[in-house]
This record gives sequence, C-alpha cells and structure tokens, in this order.
Amino acid sequence: DLNKIAELYGPIEIKKFFYPSKTRTFLSRDDLLGRKLIVPTFKRMAREVDFIIDLDGGVLHNHLPKKFSKENYIIWRLSCINPETYKTQGVKDPKVLAKIIIKQTLKKMIRHRKDIPRGVKIYPLDEWTQREIVQFWHTNKSDMPFCLYPEIKVHEFEPKHKRKKQMVVLGRIAPNKSIHESIQIFHAGTLNDPAYKLVILGGVTPDSHLYIKQLEDLSRELGVEKKVSIIGDPSFKKIKEVLAESEVLIDSQRGVSLTMTAIEAMASG
Repeated sequence: DLNKIAELYGPIEIKKFFYPSKTRTFLSRDDLLGRKLIVPTFKRMAREVDFIIDLDGGVLHNHLPKKFSKENYIIWRLSCINPETYKTQGVKDPKVLAKIIIKQTLKKMIRHRKDIPRGVKIYPLDEWTQREIVQFWHTNKSDMPFCLYPEIKVHEFEPKHKRKKQMVVLGRIAPNKSIHESIQIFHAGTLNDPAYKLVILGGVTPDSHLYIKQLEDLSRELGVEKKVSIIGDPSFKKIKEVLAESEVLIDSQRGVSLTMTAIEAMASG
C-alpha cells in the first residue's frame, strides 16, 4: 500500500518489486520455510542491487552473488528469534494446537546451523532483541549497535473524539499474541462496570481463522460475546479511530521486543 507508506513516512520511489510465484508466496508466510522457498527470487533481486537491508535475517546470507560484498548486506532484526516460545500457552482448540505443533516440528527438521547469519553486520531493534540474538545465534554482543524504528508521527494519533467506555487490543490475531488472555482480563476487570466493550484489531494470518473461533468460544463462555468485536486487517484510518475513542489498551503478549502498539496508544492519550 504505497499511499499508506507515504502517509506514514513521506513519499518514496520504489522502482521494482520482486515476488515469488503464488504458490511460493502462500507457503512463504512462515519465516524459516518461507526464506528457503524465496531463495530463487532473492538471487534475482541481489543481482540487480548493490546494497541489501534484510529485515530479520537468516538463510538468505548464504545466497548472495559471488561478487557481492558482505559489507553491503546488513540485517535489521525487528522481531524475536524464538517466537514459538509462548504460542501454545493457553491454546485450547485442538486444531490450533495441532497446527502450531506441526509447524514447530517442521522448523526443527529443516533448520540448519548454516541458516544462522555469520560474518554479516546485525542491527537489533532494542536491547531485548539483542539478548535473544546472543542467546540463540551465539553472536558477540559488542558487534551489534542498535537501530530503532523510524519515527512514529504521533500527531496522527491525537484523539479527536470523545472517549467511549471501550478497551482495545491491537496486534496480529495469532495465538502467540495471547489475545485469549486479554479477553479474560477484560472480563475480570469489568465485572463492576459492565458498560465497557472490547475491540480487537489486528492483521489476519493463516492461523487466524481457527484462533478467532477460539476467541469467540471463550467470549461466549465468559458471557461477554455481545461486548467483544473482532476486526481483521483494519485500515490505518480505523486503527486511529478506535485508539482515539478507547480508554484502555490491553496487551497480554509475552516474549516480545519494543512494540509500536503501546507508543501509538499513548500518543492517542
């Protein structure tokens, strides 16, 4: 969405996109398997550029063109190294649980030591991410300067509406975000003030449809199904609108680095 990019960060010229086939794109949604599948596409791109910023890193550093200088390839690590850590916690739906366990098993089977970046510059997002890189990639801490997110234009989130008795969860709708715990927190925290409602906003992934069913079942079990609404793949306009009219942000996920969600919520008052 180039218009959204321009709205957030200013105009940018993108000369060319490189996409895998539709089948590879569908299968590439998983990080490790996805990186192995997009190697041919990465090679095509690498032959046409002279500098590469790899978001997160892994696998692709082994497939640079022979004459490509490793000094011109850097990794900007934005997410946790071991995101599976908390994924099964509190997941009750057997289909969701089975899917997570199968993915974890496949990752263990296809993971190889050479997939871990070596001999390239790594810039972690923050100190928490740096600790994970040291722990799981066995990299020297002193070799990793931080590189923060681009600025968040907080004025975009300034509240322009009257507040409602409303709480919000903002983040990808996936088990490792612990949204089921957020619903439990909402239920327990509003027993004495039942006028509150909860809006869950987030991107939809291949795991989401089963997880959303679990969230709906939990809401019915707790008797708050009429107070909880789920909005998948919301527009940026919708995110700003909901944050501006809500009073409380609930974030239950654990094992995460710096999250823009909290910053955006604070900017919304």
